[in-house]
Amino acid sequence: MLELGLEKLLVAKLVESTVKRDPIFENNGALGTFSAKIEMSYRLGLITKKQSVMFNIFRRIRNEFAHNVSSISLSDSDIRDRLNAAIEDHLVIDAYLSALREKAPEWGMSSESITINSVSPRNIFELIFGLEIEFLNIALMRVEKIKERTG
Repeated sequence: MLELGLEKLLVAKLVESTVKRDPIFENNGALGTFSAKIEMSYRLGLITKKQSVMFNIFRRIRNEFAHNVSSISLSDSDIRDRLNAAIEDHLVIDAYLSALREKAPEWGMSSESITINSVSPRNIFELIFGLEIEFLNIALMRVEKIKERTG
């Protein structure tokens, strides 16, 4: 979803392709990989450096799930550490944990027991991932297309 969101953002920014399916996004095209889309989106100022780092960590985690023959999970310490590194200092994390701490007494829990490591990594991932997808949708509405130069 992130890769598709970045591609839509890049298509909206770049000069129109002369063919229906833009070859720049094909497998052998300059922007045919997720990592290339991340880098170009950053270099065009469509995403922040922090998002670039985060998306690359998400990309590596995705690749690990895709290419690992053994059973792995977001709860595995190595993957959880990378996920935590990706979302470190994300503004929404503090707000999310604060809201959970407020609710903790209603659930019979101590608010101090709520930490980044006590929350399901899948819940954290889905929260941040969803917000970043929405960011790309908002950015898409505001992107200015590069004008074709003639002559």
